[in-house]
Amino acid sequence: MEFFDTIRIAIRLEDQVKVVSAFVGRSPDETVILGTNALELFNLRLLKGIEAKSEHMADKRTASVAAENSALICNIDENGEPIRIPFDARIVVPNEVESLARTTKTKRKMRHRANSSKIDCRATKDGIDTSPLGLFFRCPGRHGQESDGYRYLCTIQEKTFKDVVPDAPEAIANLCFDTIFGLARLLSIYEHERNEERIRFLMLDHKYCSISVTGAQKAFLFYKKFCDHVFRSLILHDGSSLCLPHDGGTGWPIEQLNQATNEAVRYAQVNSWDEVKVKKPNTTLLILPDNFRAITAAFRENAYVERRLYNKLSEVSGFLERSVARICVLVSPTTDEPPAKRDWCRLASSLATAARMGMKVPLAETSQICRTGPI
Repeated sequence: MEFFDTIRIAIRLEDQVKVVSAFVGRSPDETVILGTNALELFNLRLLKGIEAKSEHMADKRTASVAAENSALICNIDENGEPIRIPFDARIVVPNEVESLARTTKTKRKMRHRANSSKIDCRATKDGIDTSPLGLFFRCPGRHGQESDGYRYLCTIQEKTFKDVVPDAPEAIANLCFDTIFGLARLLSIYEHERNEERIRFLMLDHKYCSISVTGAQKAFLFYKKFCDHVFRSLILHDGSSLCLPHDGGTGWPIEQLNQATNEAVRYAQVNSWDEVKVKKPNTTLLILPDNFRAITAAFRENAYVERRLYNKLSEVSGFLERSVARICVLVSPTTDEPPAKRDWCRLASSLATAARMGMKVPLAETSQICRTGPI
């Protein structure tokens, strides 16, 4: 038998008190017992041991002594007061209690404990993200040489949204950001919204959390240029997948955030901010009547001009709703007949909605439609 511990027991029986030493060990039936041979001092012999109940045996060490009187039990390596318990009481020691090293004659082995599936603690958004490649990384700023021998000269804390997008409106030009996620959020809103007032409203509302993969990629590139912590981590990164310790309080699935982070990091490793910082020209939507179907023979295709031909005036509304262009040039039909009132009202409503969303809509007149049609 392999012994776990050695204890002293003060036993009182028929006005006799004897302090005996006993070993604690594990029997073949997984029950921890006290050395019952100590009862021989009182000329007693244990004929039949008490069987431990099955519900008290799982993952616990139990000790059982059969007697009528009480005994004092204490640890021989500690100075604590002894505990008085009945002889027939069961001593239960939880697995979570660490045991001090004991000196025994037997070879000690590692005690196997059941693995717990319960999470006692987990990372929160209040914890410090030590990885510069995380979406919620905050640059500590410029400071001297660190223990790793690298001198950090970061200027990202001095940047505003005007430095990211030079042609940004004044209403949002001075907005600040402190994390990669914060910059990705501003870029995503700026690229997907057309109305300037709505852009400013969403940017100032920090409860509105929405980022795109493109926004995350550009945010990492900007940090790569102006934050030496991110730059150094991107250079030393081996390409393995990254896992965020928390969701930053967004409530999003951590798998989606990990996917956006890994795609942005891979993109930032092979690209630079100087290649993407120049904003491309705005796309123009050119809506022409069906009479201009041969326009491709006279004009060369342009990547920033989207042409659409309509046969009926009611088709224009669909073009405006599906387009993301910021400028729309509408050419009126080449006819003197006024359109139906229903089509004209629907067109006017679509143009008003597009203008309200920030689209510029100049009209080119080719007939008397503006004078003959209802306004």
